[in-house]
Amino acid sequence: MTLDGRIATDAGDARWVSGPPARGVVQQLRGGVDAIVVGGNTVRLDDPQLTLREDPRGSGSGGADPLLGGGLPPSVPMVSVEVVGQAPLDAGGVATALGARGCMSVLWECGGGLAGAAMAAGVVQRVVAFVAPKVVGGGVYGPVGGFGLTAMADALPLRDVRVGLVGEDVMVVGEVGATEPKGDMGV
Repeated sequence: MTLDGRIATDAGDARWVSGPPARGVVQQLRGGVDAIVVGGNTVRLDDPQLTLREDPRGSGSGGADPLLGGGLPPSVPMVSVEVVGQAPLDAGGVATALGARGCMSVLWECGGGLAGAAMAAGVVQRVVAFVAPKVVGGGVYGPVGGFGLTAMADALPLRDVRVGLVGEDVMVVGEVGATEPKGDMGV
């Protein structure tokens, strides 16, 4: 997201908010999960490939793509996609369906609406956020949509927060509800 908390311009342009080093970390994250969840708006607006463009183990040969899912229209041309649920997605139901398929680690690589739903459903254990040194203004596309909070005291706390630079972007990693330190910036 940008310094002012935007994941796209008000016109919907989201390429590229973060720099190449941060996108490399995202590739590593993709390589370490069983499934990636995206919503229909992410697909329609961003046209994401959601593939492993490099082997997360460093061999350069590319790894196997994780199971992908979301409220996607059937006509969207993507590789290795399984549609799990209909829009608007029930994040808890998606997590349950993925768990039934043996997915133990899921990356919610989605827009603010679905991210908020995942937070509200309690299916997020770790937050990994990149903050790019850019300002775009506006207010349409935020990283996490509302999930019913009315008081700041009810905000979802993150614990064991780690902060570091990845290229020119700031990477923030925090555990949802964690009470023990998790070590270095390894995600």
